[in-house]
Amino acid sequence: MKAGFEAKAATGVLSEEWRWIRGNEEDWSFDEDGRLQIRIRPGSIYGTENTARNLLVRPMPAAASEVQAIVEMNLLLPYEQAGLLWYYDDDHYIKLVIELLPEGRHVVHVREEGAEADVVAKAAVGSDPVILRLALTQDGQAVEAGFRLPEEEAWTLIGQCPAFDRSEEGMQTGVFGHCGSDEEEHWASFEGFEVK
Repeated sequence: MKAGFEAKAATGVLSEEWRWIRGNEEDWSFDEDGRLQIRIRPGSIYGTENTARNLLVRPMPAAASEVQAIVEMNLLLPYEQAGLLWYYDDDHYIKLVIELLPEGRHVVHVREEGAEADVVAKAAVGSDPVILRLALTQDGQAVEAGFRLPEEEAWTLIGQCPAFDRSEEGMQTGVFGHCGSDEEEHWASFEGFEVK
């Protein structure tokens, strides 16, 4: 199965299954190559803050076990980030992002449950764009986080965390960014979004 943004990119309209959380109509567009551009605003979903804007999500099909997307962003501010979400709500999610840490650009894997966030793993990455992937393990009990550069064949696995109970309704997946700026325009680019 595949569920990209591209279904209606030519008209500048997202497919119907997508919805914004705290979205701003002026903060997104498709570029001439069909890539989704999202402006990265201040705010966060880490812990109890729950102020991040422009989260774009869609239902996660029951049979799906993997999500991936190509993410590109010129990270400029401390902890600025963009990437993938497996999302129930602001206090229950798994994310995989490229993020500007004090020690440089990293791919960072986080799981939050009950507003308690845990950094599962991180790995340095120097170049853009990066392909990010979240995937259930074969037994469905854990979620693996991995990344690769476009020219690479093999995935680099950086972490694994417990999966949420998929028997509960409401699991969504999507893309987002946070810890950006209102004063300067910082944009993240997303393409090749796939649900498998």
